[in-house]
Amino acid sequence: MPWVVVGAVAVTGGFVLALRPFALARDVSAWLPYVAHALGAAVAGATIVACAPLRPSREPLAAGVLAAGFLAMTFSVAPAPTFSWVPARVDHPWVIVVAVVGAMAAAATAGAWLGRRVTRSVASAAALSVLGGLVTIGTLVVLEHTAQAFLGASMFSRPWLLLLPFPIAAFAIQSLAPAYRPWVCGSGGLTLMAWTVMAREATARSIAINALAALVIWPIGYVGARLGWRLIGRRRVTWHREAGQEIPAARLQ
Repeated sequence: MPWVVVGAVAVTGGFVLALRPFALARDVSAWLPYVAHALGAAVAGATIVACAPLRPSREPLAAGVLAAGFLAMTFSVAPAPTFSWVPARVDHPWVIVVAVVGAMAAAATAGAWLGRRVTRSVASAAALSVLGGLVTIGTLVVLEHTAQAFLGASMFSRPWLLLLPFPIAAFAIQSLAPAYRPWVCGSGGLTLMAWTVMAREATARSIAINALAALVIWPIGYVGARLGWRLIGRRRVTWHREAGQEIPAARLQ
């Protein structure tokens, strides 16, 4: 279950990340959000199986379905002009909802299946770093829309709230990672900073500002990862070793 939740947040982040090139190109083709749904789910599915020995037809599939619920919830309570959910803009939303949920579940499963076959090692630094970026962006999106719905204001109006996604994402990933890698698990903010630069026309000033911000938020992610390991991750690894399971046997394909 924990991997399903983390995977769903990663799929949400993958969807938003996949939309960015289209937004930059100012391409408003109606079918592009559907591509972003599938592409984000596929990348997230491939990433989580690269970080843990999960069955593509179980955790990634469930993560794709749950991510659709996250998107429906976040964009229903606080719609955004750029990232509004596709079914909210059509005449027959329930038909599109079923299609989107099915597409996200299938794409996450297909991405996981492909990722399983090309992954040479479990929980490599690259896989954990990519997962950190997806989960950080997904966490930011969910928290931002939650803040708009319940606080009546954007997180950007309260700068300290913008620090929350980094330790939360790092905590979640290091809690589930099979090895202690706090700097890698806490590096999701680097992806977010790169995504922030992509959000507008990059200038030397914006790149420099985001590079300095990355130097601040990376240690924050590191602290979150350390807490995740000390409170949960270390106990999980110890339990599996004591049970004679270096990795959960029930999750092996």
